Amino acid sequence: MMDACARKGYKARMDGLLATLRQRCDDFLKPSDGVLIACSGGPDSQCLLDLFGRLHKDMPSRRLLAVGINHGLRSEAGEELDLAEQLAQSHDIPFLRRTVNVSKNGNLMANARRARYQALRDIAQAHSVSIIALGHTATDQAETVLFQLARGTGSHGASGMSILRGNRFRPLLGFTREEILNYVRRQQLPTAADPSNADPTFTRIALRQNVLPYLEAAIPQAVK
Repeated sequence: MMDACARKGYKARMDGLLATLRQRCDDFLKPSDGVLIACSGGPDSQCLLDLFGRLHKDMPSRRLLAVGINHGLRSEAGEELDLAEQLAQSHDIPFLRRTVNVSKNGNLMANARRARYQALRDIAQAHSVSIIALGHTATDQAETVLFQLARGTGSHGASGMSILRGNRFRPLLGFTREEILNYVRRQQLPTAADPSNADPTFTRIALRQNVLPYLEAAIPQAVK
C-alpha cells in the first residue's frame, strides 16, 4: 500500500492530467479551434475523451466532436466503440463512427493507421473542425523512437512525436501508459483491449514487450 506521501503524489499526478490538458489547449490551440477526439474504446483514448469532457464543463465554448473508426478487422470493434460513444454521451459530446477499408497487402498496422488518419481528416474537414486530438502517451513516444531507430532512421526520423504537429494534437505526451491506466481505474472508466496490441508478430509490439521494459529498468526516466 502507498503511504500518505505517495498517495498525495499520486493524486497530484492524476489531477495533473486535467491541468496539463487545460494548459496545453491554452498554449497550442486557438480559442476558435474545434477539436475532433479520436476514440477507440481503449484506455488511452477513453482517458483523453473523459479529460476533454471534464474540461468542456469549464470551457463549453470550444467545439468538441468524438469520432470512432472501425477498421473492419475484428468483430468486437463495434462493441468497443460503443464504450466510447457512451462516455462521449455522458459528457454531452457528439459522437460519430465510420468504418474504413484496410488493405491486407503489406504492413497491416501501417495500412490501418493510414486509413484511420485519412478518415479522421475527412471527418474533421466535413465538420469544420481544425484539430485532431490523439491519445498518444510518453510510452508511445518511447516506442516510436525505438521503432524508428530499429528501422535505421537518422536523428530527424527518431525525434519522435510532437504535442502539436500540423493539426494533430497529442496532449498526453509526458504521461506514461501506466499513469493513464491509473487514471482510468480511478475514474472507473470502461475500456476495451485490442488483442493486436499484445501480438509480438508486429515489430512495435515486440519492442514494447521485449525492449522497452529493459530500457525503463536501466533508465527509469527514459519514457518521460
